[in-house]
Amino acid sequence: MEKTSDNSTSDVEAGLDTTIAADVQAQVYEALGHIEKLPWIGLGFPMASVATILPWGRAYALFNIKAFYINLPAAGILLPIYLFIVPSKNPRPDLTIKQKFADIDWIGAIIYATIFVLFMIVVTFSGSTFAWNSTTSIVLWVVFGVCLIAFTLQQGLKIFTTDEHRIFPVHFLKSRSLVLLYIATGSAGAAQGVVLYYTPLFFQFTKGDSPLQAAVRLLPFICVFIVFVMAAGATLPIVGRYNLYYFVGGCFILIGGALLCTINETTSTGKIYGYEALSAIGIGLLFQIGYAVAVAKASPKDEPKAIGFINVAQIGTIAISLAIAGSIFQNVGFDLLKSAFAGRNLPDDYIRSALAGTLSPVFSSGDAEIIHVAVVAVAETIRKIFSLVAAAGALVVVSSLLMRFEKIDLSIVAGG
Repeated sequence: MEKTSDNSTSDVEAGLDTTIAADVQAQVYEALGHIEKLPWIGLGFPMASVATILPWGRAYALFNIKAFYINLPAAGILLPIYLFIVPSKNPRPDLTIKQKFADIDWIGAIIYATIFVLFMIVVTFSGSTFAWNSTTSIVLWVVFGVCLIAFTLQQGLKIFTTDEHRIFPVHFLKSRSLVLLYIATGSAGAAQGVVLYYTPLFFQFTKGDSPLQAAVRLLPFICVFIVFVMAAGATLPIVGRYNLYYFVGGCFILIGGALLCTINETTSTGKIYGYEALSAIGIGLLFQIGYAVAVAKASPKDEPKAIGFINVAQIGTIAISLAIAGSIFQNVGFDLLKSAFAGRNLPDDYIRSALAGTLSPVFSSGDAEIIHVAVVAVAETIRKIFSLVAAAGALVVVSSLLMRFEKIDLSIVAGG
């Protein structure tokens, strides 16, 4: 239960980061401009996280784990507590520091990070900063494809690495259970990222909320999410049938996401709260259980790799979903706004600025008709983005139906 509580705290903190990023979007635009680069505000953290998860996971399996707690205290105040009170654990005392560094698949780690960063760049900037068919876009897609092929060959053929040391656990792809856990956990991460980022934006555009007010609107989601993360962590070792959690959770995500696809600028706040809560029930039920199930399904020597595998699924798809959602927001949003403003002879930069929020020239113009047109168009854009949540829920349901209907012993895993 302690691990579940710790994970819940981490999830809330990460969620708050995403929410804050959405809330300050208008202020960032006012200070710095460049509407086309706003998706990077929410994308930076998950992108950097997923790009370094596998190398960090390998490092955790080699070095004294206490050394990694240095990043927890904000200003070093809590550092003595973590260094002197947290138990020390050196998983490989037989190796020197030099040998431990040599055990990390640095080539694979660099290519892996490059793949994610390139994907985020090309998806985020295509259409808004440069055209999809521009030379820049084509070159980036080609380089991304080359890196993806290189990583596949390097890991599959064990080039400059070994079966034990390669950064990605390729043999996990032979396990139906682990692949389905990856897909389901990733879908939950994608749904969470979209709801946390775009719900505050919806309230800011349609209700005129301040950043603080918009953040408060997420409390129904966050509170319900925490409750069900902890409930799943407490009950799964007793029930044992993890596929049931994924099926029920997927249904709630699908229903909540489908209902979010129906909202518009006139939808009542209470209804949106309810749709948030339904999504939160599903996401909370399955957001963390993949770690315990993956560890239970993997061999003892593969436990650190199993945790890293699920980490990539969870945080990686948050980054991917935010990149895709940001591209939809910028491209579809601009198209809808341009169509809505047709005949007014407004410059494209002025129209696109409406996507920045209430501090943009469109919303500060004082023209009630223009503001209303912009609100309707942006609300429709965000409604389309919420279809990603419904799609994620559907994918979880399908994955759960393909999982083995088995009961596994998770008591040892849950107890640490």
